[in-house]
Amino acid sequence: MPDARPTLPARRMLALIGALLALPGSAHAQERSTTADVVALTVCVIDADIRWAALAHRARGDDRDAATKAIAATMPDAVYRAQAERLVGEVYRVQAESPRGYVAARLEQCASGAARRVNAKAADGCYQLTRYASDFFAARAAGIPLERTVATLKDLAAEQGMPEGAEARLAKLAASVYATTVQAPEFRSGLFFHCIMPSPKAQ
Repeated sequence: MPDARPTLPARRMLALIGALLALPGSAHAQERSTTADVVALTVCVIDADIRWAALAHRARGDDRDAATKAIAATMPDAVYRAQAERLVGEVYRVQAESPRGYVAARLEQCASGAARRVNAKAADGCYQLTRYASDFFAARAAGIPLERTVATLKDLAAEQGMPEGAEARLAKLAASVYATTVQAPEFRSGLFFHCIMPSPKAQ
């Protein structure tokens, strides 16, 4: 059966590879995988984003048609719009009791079939890092100083009961976001790829 997942336009793919090269340690990641792995894992991130957006619409009480129209309008082309329509339909049909558990399970399934040597069990944790990255990009775009963004992480870590070291890791990620010239989608894709691929010692 042919793969129905969308592919990335050539220019976007090249931008994604550039994002990988801009991340610490990404040269090793590039050696461990292929361009096809990168693109396929990026699709998994996009799928998860669409599902979370659909869940947000459903929580607000929007009907499926309204959610589909709103989410499809953010997609770059017809292929992605068709993907959004399919996933929004799934979200409204499934009615998952645990939104994060539902998205995490689908994300792990996507990642396990997307790339070789991938650590699919880490998919949800890696994806959550990309969501923090999105927040940091939004803060930067709003003109919020890095110092202020980092200062909020202490309260966030306490509120969410994050493990030791998580706050420092997020602060480092925030600094990387504020310093990068890479666009948010490519940065998130590179972050997810680098996070979910096993280290050379683990292979």
